[in-house]
Amino acid sequence: MADIIDFHKNPVTNIKKDLKKKEKELNRAKEELAFFKRIYSATASTGDLLKLQLADLESSITILQGHLSLVQQNLKNLKAKLADLDDAKSQIYVVPPDDKPKK
Repeated sequence: MADIIDFHKNPVTNIKKDLKKKEKELNRAKEELAFFKRIYSATASTGDLLKLQLADLESSITILQGHLSLVQQNLKNLKAKLADLDDAKSQIYVVPPDDKPKK
């Protein structure tokens, strides 16, 4: 596309052919530019979508961390209740029945 048309060597018909050739090259370059613009636009849209998905994942992680904290607290409470039950169980004394049957 950097060719220079030499007006002194080419007759008018050759200049017209060269101009048509350059117009075709220009149109091809415009089509390529439009193609790359579409690719850029699609890439930008994909990037925006990925940013939204990342924000959604971060939000989900925050929610899951909250749930994990609740589960850990519940587990701690259950362990305390189990310790209380074990303590209560150790304080229960069962009276064994008499070996002799009553008459």
